[in-house]
Amino acid sequence: MTLVIDQTFINDYVDKTYQLFFELPWEPFELEQDSLSTDGTSEFRVFSELFLKKRITFSEDLAPIFSQLYKIELDKKVHKKLAVSLIVLLERLLHPILQSEWEGFCQQVYDAEINETDKNLQHIFLQEMSILGFKRLFKARPVLKNLVQRVLICWWQNTFSLFARLEMDYALLSSKMSLLGVPCRLIDIESGLSDSHQGMDSVKILWFSQTHAVVYKPRSLEAEERLYRFLDDLTVTGFSIEFQSLWILLREGYSWMEYCCPVEDLSEIDIVSHGRQYGALMALWLLLGGNDLHHENISVSLLGPVILDAETLFATDYEHYQTDSILKKNSWIKPSYEHYSVVSTSMLPTFIRLDEEDYRAVSGTLVYENLFQFNGVEELLVNQQVKWEQFKNATCEGLEDIFNYVLNDMGVSTFKSLVLQTFTGSAQRILVRDTLPYMKILEYLTQDYDSLSNREQFLKTIDSKLKILFNEFDFLENIRVNEIKQLAAFDIPYFYRVMGENSLYGNDLSVVLEPETDFCSIHGCLQQLDLEWIQWQVEISRLLLTPHQQLDNYRLSTATGNQLAHQEVCSLNKQIYINAFESQPLYQVRRMSLLVKKSLEYSDLLKFRSQQRIIESNQFSQNEFVGYGMYTGFMGRLTFLGALACLDDDEALRQFVQVKTQELLALFSLKNAMQLGRKRGISEGTPAILYGLHVLDQLNVFKMPISLAQDFFMFSLDDAIVMDPDFLTGFSGEITLLSCLYKYMPNKVLTAYKHCFIETANKYINSWEDLENETQVGLAHGALGVAFAAARLFEHTQDSNLCMIMKKLIAYEERLVNRLPEYTQNLSWCYGHAGRAITLYESGRILEDDSMIDHAMQLISLKRQPLNFKNHTLCCGSLGYVAANMYINKSTEDYQSKKCRNQYYNDFYHNWETRFKYESNNMDRFMDLSFFLGSSGAGYTMLYSMEPQNIPAIWAFE
Repeated sequence: MTLVIDQTFINDYVDKTYQLFFELPWEPFELEQDSLSTDGTSEFRVFSELFLKKRITFSEDLAPIFSQLYKIELDKKVHKKLAVSLIVLLERLLHPILQSEWEGFCQQVYDAEINETDKNLQHIFLQEMSILGFKRLFKARPVLKNLVQRVLICWWQNTFSLFARLEMDYALLSSKMSLLGVPCRLIDIESGLSDSHQGMDSVKILWFSQTHAVVYKPRSLEAEERLYRFLDDLTVTGFSIEFQSLWILLREGYSWMEYCCPVEDLSEIDIVSHGRQYGALMALWLLLGGNDLHHENISVSLLGPVILDAETLFATDYEHYQTDSILKKNSWIKPSYEHYSVVSTSMLPTFIRLDEEDYRAVSGTLVYENLFQFNGVEELLVNQQVKWEQFKNATCEGLEDIFNYVLNDMGVSTFKSLVLQTFTGSAQRILVRDTLPYMKILEYLTQDYDSLSNREQFLKTIDSKLKILFNEFDFLENIRVNEIKQLAAFDIPYFYRVMGENSLYGNDLSVVLEPETDFCSIHGCLQQLDLEWIQWQVEISRLLLTPHQQLDNYRLSTATGNQLAHQEVCSLNKQIYINAFESQPLYQVRRMSLLVKKSLEYSDLLKFRSQQRIIESNQFSQNEFVGYGMYTGFMGRLTFLGALACLDDDEALRQFVQVKTQELLALFSLKNAMQLGRKRGISEGTPAILYGLHVLDQLNVFKMPISLAQDFFMFSLDDAIVMDPDFLTGFSGEITLLSCLYKYMPNKVLTAYKHCFIETANKYINSWEDLENETQVGLAHGALGVAFAAARLFEHTQDSNLCMIMKKLIAYEERLVNRLPEYTQNLSWCYGHAGRAITLYESGRILEDDSMIDHAMQLISLKRQPLNFKNHTLCCGSLGYVAANMYINKSTEDYQSKKCRNQYYNDFYHNWETRFKYESNNMDRFMDLSFFLGSSGAGYTMLYSMEPQNIPAIWAFE
């Protein structure tokens, strides 16, 4: 049978598309300012169209493909949709690149102090991009040019391939349509309905009438075909529920599937029957190790729910889900296991965001606005006054029906045999994502059986395990690697934004992702299916779906004014999901930042203004100045907020830090402020403020005032020789600061300070060797502080006297620690292993001495140290030890260290929550929020753990 398509379709569209790519002159693309919006979307659509407007050289291979498209005649609107799908693909690829260009352009405007409205700036930027910007981008980023060309080529190839396959299979498809009484005439095509896979192709829907369509998938639907067969066979064996399925036409490399049209009038649905089928499907999905079940992969027909996408069956790592608890297994996702995708099977898949519930997968429709809105089934429950209790009970019945049928009627061994008979030899696609909302229900269904008897204890157990779960970042590395592979095959183009342009893959784009893998997980899944394990599922299902009076009832306000109580699992999901989300480190840090920001707005700011008046009246003292440095004061908190603004890309917080930093610098402009207020050492006073400014400069939050630093060192030189060599409060700290700012200092200043330091250090070395007591131990106030400063200064001057001082003091410290056994167990930064390891590591790095580095790594090993002590501070507590570990191991950190650190962070945050809860009537507790003794340092350390390459390690004075 010949493919019949309306004659009015393609000519006009093809002509315009050809002109778009091949015939437009190289002229500026004129833009109307009124066409630009500030919603963050339209301008990037314009960017993508600009790329299309510019002629890009193509391979001659496109010519025959292009000519073939003339033979296909479709309605004009279909071509517009196909064109939109191309623009969307390019937009996903180009959006982050052009966003970066736009931000750079705005920064140049800002630096030049040009005053223009945002709308005018956008217009100027787009004009520049249309004239020179694209050429510049392509020249600077050859891979980007190849990507754009490859996207266009693949789009044409995939479009042509779709119609070629349609023409080849049209007879079979039309026979299916004829059975449904549908005319064999294609009237519409919907494209771009999925993530692009396998050469950037995606799912499409071909409409033959207003209600009947065929789904085109550019992959094999063998997994879905076998699943439907399995569901039919299960019914044949005697299971009481009849499942719904769709017809499938399998082809090599692609497939056709019956379209399941979402039900418009939900009142026609038997909600009880639907819920029972839904519960049974969820239970089977769990037993078959399924993943990735969400509203796009399951729809609803008049007779019940239908699974549309089963390619991730048997992808769950059941080796983890054994009798041992999740805590004993150490990790929820093994770093080496790459089969993990989104972890799903939400029995009642509730995605909770900003207190909105979406019972997705229950209905086939979902409205996306600013929030996830209520979908059809919930509307049904409201309008028809159907109690949610009915659906909940029916779902629970379906769950128990499957579990009991497999256990008692069919038998576990028979069930396994049917699974093997049906699925052996099939292929499953491996998805790699880190979509957190799908991690809930499987976690619920793998708890220790004994924990179910006490519901309150069960909730606490779930909460604590999820907190650990969400802090395990090891699996993200493998996720990132696999996503890069997918990007190379144009699976997910937007991941281009996080990678270096030319380091991702070669210009020939030779990396290929194999989207399917031999079926290999079925036996691992079936080994889990024993009687005890399935019995757990029955008990836990009852537990989750049974109302519990101690939980809050969440109610929904409807348009009619009625209120419906949601089922208690909604409350449970809300409570557990929010707890899990709030345990993520960045969320914890944001909460810390609120308190720290308040302390600067109220407590310290009041003291700051008072301090200005004291300085102006010539009554300033060193003790009063302690509130402005790095250790416990103003600047330490500003560096924490600056790091968060940098990592979180929070412009409002960045501006707050800039304003407060400028206010602090105004202090130095007052008469005699530096002379009267200067306190020595790097922990407080002027040196500490200068180091904080140096950190903010590295974070690109505030520009370092070099002249201020130069003035300080010039002014301080006269009395440097009489100073104490102490690191935190004396000369060694200032030498370390000088090393940080070495490139900005005049030679005479560097030479003078070097000689003063050598003289001071030797003087104190001679006096210390006669005493040998505990006051000389450690980095903060002992011999190691002087050694650290000597190492940093030696790095720049290569003066052998400094090298000798450094080695002598390290050996001296070793003798002291061996003679004072209490220090062999001290892990702190100030007096213990943390400071010792940092000094040895820096000295070894500078001297290229591997033995020193090895010794440092032994001292800082988290695997052999229980981090359970109560003092969670950078200076004297366990946090300093963790921070030192991260700094030393940031390029070679092993899995066990990450696991220990994440567990420690989880414990720390709970401790912090209790001890540092902010009270509006108590504004003087700034010590608790300080850097080295409080929460600012904790938050900064957590940020460093996320981006160690971009955030300076303050505890190592980078």
